[in-house]
Amino acid sequence: MKHAFSFPGYIREALKNYVNDAISKTLPEQNNQESHYTSTLLGNLRGTVINDDNYKIEFFGANIDDRGKNSAESKYGADLSIVAEIVDKENPAKSIKKAILIQAKLMKESDSKLESKGLKEQIEKMKKITPNPKVMKIAPDKYDRSKRTVSVCSGNKILNDEKYKEYDLADYFVKRVITTFDGDTRPNFVKRALRSDLEILQLSVVKK
Repeated sequence: MKHAFSFPGYIREALKNYVNDAISKTLPEQNNQESHYTSTLLGNLRGTVINDDNYKIEFFGANIDDRGKNSAESKYGADLSIVAEIVDKENPAKSIKKAILIQAKLMKESDSKLESKGLKEQIEKMKKITPNPKVMKIAPDKYDRSKRTVSVCSGNKILNDEKYKEYDLADYFVKRVITTFDGDTRPNFVKRALRSDLEILQLSVVKK
């Protein structure tokens, strides 16, 4: 969904630094498995990016339940969700909260392709509840295998066997999330994305 956000350079730079710092804090030797890495990365991403006189950007998110045949991941195909709250203090009407549903893949090589029947099945499951799911690629750094690079690409393009662009995670947030492109802004979906089970609580009223 498009919004009319135009951020000054210092905001974009602060966001890139925040995301890259979160990645650098997610140490591969302490998070060898995919689920451990994504859980720790999400924990490092959660928080306030900036909160000054003009703007506020804050990240939230959930690690999606993955245990059992009826788990949220088995039903909806996602590993994690990220929710961004973007506030323009000079024009509160432009403020927005958006959610992104993500399937993560830990790769052995940086140039490995995100192509598999299993991944496509997971993308199809994510599309049951959001139209534009994403895939997060976690891979060894080309120049230093003790580090990892994190990138994001379109689940729809992978699903449709189309050429896709991989954005470094920091660039993805700057170019796609806080501007005009990615993120599901439906209030009910944002609420779902903040729950590990991805379910909507139903309120039952019983008359006595």
